Amino acid sequence: MLVRRGNGSGGGPHSSFDEAAQRFATDPRFVFVDRDSVVSYRRGLLGVSAAIKGQTSDLVSLLATAIEYGRTRQPFETFMFWEDDFLPCRNMLLGVAYLHNRAAKGWGHSWAALRVSYGFNGVVVQYRDLSSIADYLLQHASQKPPDHLFYGWKEIGPAKGRAIVAFRHNLAFHLGKQSVVGNSGDRFIPSCYELLYDWLQEGERFNADECAHDDITPCDAPQPPPLGHAASRPKKGNGWPAEIARLDAPQLFSSRRYQECSQKGSGVQRGSGTPVERLLRRGGPRGGGGSGGGGNFGKHAAHSAHSWLKSQGGLTVIASVRGASCDDTCEHLQAQCDERVLKPLNEMCPGSFALAGLNCTECARSRGAEQPAIEGGRCLLTTDITASTCSASHVRTRRLCPCRAGA
Repeated sequence: MLVRRGNGSGGGPHSSFDEAAQRFATDPRFVFVDRDSVVSYRRGLLGVSAAIKGQTSDLVSLLATAIEYGRTRQPFETFMFWEDDFLPCRNMLLGVAYLHNRAAKGWGHSWAALRVSYGFNGVVVQYRDLSSIADYLLQHASQKPPDHLFYGWKEIGPAKGRAIVAFRHNLAFHLGKQSVVGNSGDRFIPSCYELLYDWLQEGERFNADECAHDDITPCDAPQPPPLGHAASRPKKGNGWPAEIARLDAPQLFSSRRYQECSQKGSGVQRGSGTPVERLLRRGGPRGGGGSGGGGNFGKHAAHSAHSWLKSQGGLTVIASVRGASCDDTCEHLQAQCDERVLKPLNEMCPGSFALAGLNCTECARSRGAEQPAIEGGRCLLTTDITASTCSASHVRTRRLCPCRAGA
């Protein structure tokens, strides 16, 4: 465990750090580092406060220390950020290990980060990305708080198109109500094993609507329940995934508020369900024709897109920026677009879009040479896949791009 002192006030004594460093001085599991930050605390005319810049500076310095440690002392593959004002929830390390195994199984080494809490806490990244993260934070330190910059690193920065795999349950509890970024003391504070709601941005938090049947986001389409299971019997209301999700709420660990909500069934959508659940119940979008008709959609919706991706050696599926072609997107990764893969991607909605970290509010039949693509939350599937090319683009859509190394 690498422990670094980072005083947001710009220096001074830190009794807790000094006492811990002395107590564990001979324990090889702990490394204590006391360094100055690398960015000035002075505030400019524009941008975030000096305290937030100092927080970013501390993180950059921590990353520099971790990079040096991994290069010169003991190599490591993954790195988890943890702040000293967060307490780990019960079985936190088991939860992190489980999430890491799920990410490795579904994405190999292509995932950008794992999320088990909020702020810049409970963030797991790979050693190979530490330099890139540090450079991005340092370059944009005056613009936003560091956790928002980290999301920018994934969304529009060097890690664009890679997945942030979010755990369903919060695995850390924040001590106190004060925050450098100025959050209100009356704001909802997530307890252990609760959902994080608006504490994280949409692309980095668990999606309770699309993944009610799972414990990670992005997720595959739900599998049908076993024959004979109570949930497989016809009934009105929402499909089985949300019902089971409500039944397996972690009552043992959760707050009274969460237990009351779960017992009342709030948060479980009734009626027709989410768009994806409606598609699954009726076997795919209506209409059809072409190479990607409704029958194919129904067959592939229950298929594990991540298992399929593992069988495609050297293939990465990423989302382009709006208006870009797949040729340009793959070239940015020093890879080439594999046009042959557009057809299966067009037939596996919503699973194929989840491979690129995208959530579909609807799988809609459309027509366009740049499809499959996403516009807003609508995932567009072309009815004429033979017309789709790697070079096509549209100003309003983000393409789903199959990039193959050494193609």
